[in-house]
Amino acid sequence: MSTLSLLSSQLKNGEDLSLEQAAEAAGLLARESEDPGAKAEFLTALADKGESAVEIAGFAGVFQKLARNPGLEVYADEAIDLCGTGGDGQGTVNISSVTALLVASLGIKVFKHGNRSITSKCGSADFLAAIGFPLDLSNEEFGPALETLNMVFFFAPNFHPAFKSIMPVRQALAKEGKKTIFNLLGPLINPGNPSRQLLGVYAEKLVPLFREALEKKGLSRGIVAHGRLPEGGLDEVSAAGENILAGVGSLASWEETFGADRYGYPVAPIEELRGGDLETNLRLFEDLLAGKANPGLTHSVLLNAAVALVVAGKVAKMEEGVLRAREQLLGGGLKAYMGQVREYFAGRNQA
Repeated sequence: MSTLSLLSSQLKNGEDLSLEQAAEAAGLLARESEDPGAKAEFLTALADKGESAVEIAGFAGVFQKLARNPGLEVYADEAIDLCGTGGDGQGTVNISSVTALLVASLGIKVFKHGNRSITSKCGSADFLAAIGFPLDLSNEEFGPALETLNMVFFFAPNFHPAFKSIMPVRQALAKEGKKTIFNLLGPLINPGNPSRQLLGVYAEKLVPLFREALEKKGLSRGIVAHGRLPEGGLDEVSAAGENILAGVGSLASWEETFGADRYGYPVAPIEELRGGDLETNLRLFEDLLAGKANPGLTHSVLLNAAVALVVAGKVAKMEEGVLRAREQLLGGGLKAYMGQVREYFAGRNQA
């Protein structure tokens, strides 16, 4: 019996894998030579048991090591990633991407990691590519771009070649309606390995799971967030319901649940946060830059930015973060920053 089959038997007995066993399984899944049937059996058994934080951390560690290194280690200690797991089914605008841009415009180094649309009509890669961020930057281009713009985007397919060996199995399981641990890994395998992170999860039960996984990864400062709504959940902070925050690293004592009203904003209907296809989301972004967006969307971006500013160590309290973000957005700072982004990459295209 193969090692992967032995580990599958352990999972079927309801036994969690150790960190070492999870890492070994991840390495086997990344091999082209491993039997696809054994891979599918293992992933199904793991999902049926329910992934533990240790197992998620073990997988994340392996696939992050197997990723292409963008060569930005010198910035990693100060950089932040802002992302969500996806999968909440709410169809919101690209709030984490917009928040990343706003945070970058305030001078914070951002390592954004994402992909094209999978569970939504417009993924972070679709959106960021359309507003000017190339998906094909070389390692030599990342440093200068980060120095000038404070933000770079790592397009996931360009950085995770090891995923190719598992993709056919994942696709086959997806056709059966089965999710696997790979649906959870994206926010944990940023190839730049930033030391700070705001990570949104689609279900409240995932908050403690991801909090522990990030702790085991050794994140220095972070927040796991979930938006609790009457209509379900959100994998980000919003003005539409209650926001659950759980801190990681030096922010481990930060635990709270709050609504937009704590910061002077009305609770918004979820409809004010919803987007659509790429064209729709670009139009809503332009409205935001012009100060004409729905209040719920504007306030949601500001609340996310405030949390990110605390995580980045730029401000000490949410109240200060909200004010800084509001001044930057409504004062035209983000709009001016987007002009810099377009000018910078236009020069690259002309070279």
